[in-house]
This record gives sequence, C-alpha cells and structure tokens, in this order.
Amino acid sequence: MPQRMAEYKMELVLANAERDNKGRILNYPKIRSYVVYFWPEEGKDDPGLCAIYEIEVRYRKIFLYEKTLAELKQMELWEYVAFAPILKGMDEQQLKEAVELLET
Repeated sequence: MPQRMAEYKMELVLANAERDNKGRILNYPKIRSYVVYFWPEEGKDDPGLCAIYEIEVRYRKIFLYEKTLAELKQMELWEYVAFAPILKGMDEQQLKEAVELLET
C-alpha cells in the first residue's frame, strides 16, 4: 500500500505541474490521500509512509471499524456513511440517522 500511495501522489504532483497551451501552470485542487481499512486488524502494519529514493510520501490511514458515526460526520467522510453497520458502537437509532444522512 505505501508504494501504491506514493505512485498516486506522484501522479498528482505531475498533473499539477502541467501547463496549459499558453504556458500557464494549471492549478488543480489539493487532494488529500487516505487509505480506508474496513475490517478489524486490517492495515495495522501499514506504516502510512513510503520513501522512494529521496521522495517521502505520507498518507492518512482511516480504520473505519474504529470510527463512530459522529466521527465520520465530523471528518465529513459522507461517502463512508454507507458502511454504517460496521462502525463502532452503532445502535438502531444511529442506523436510522445514517439512512437519513444517505437520503439527504
């Protein structure tokens, strides 16, 4: 995973270094890189860092199974609300809230 994330990050850097047909650098929005792990203990050995030659790439790991619905909302990770049943501490009321969030 670290090497794959380093490759993604380098592709983003290169894309941001592109120039338009008038020689101006194109400004793409900054993209944050995350790796989301869904199952317990998955990704624990992922260092969240890759160093290739002199290029060091860090990325954030999210252990979805350790997150609560409130944390997902705070982090604004709306696309992961669909996985509400595996979130930590979910109960019937929170599942209803997750469905409402998905509907909106």
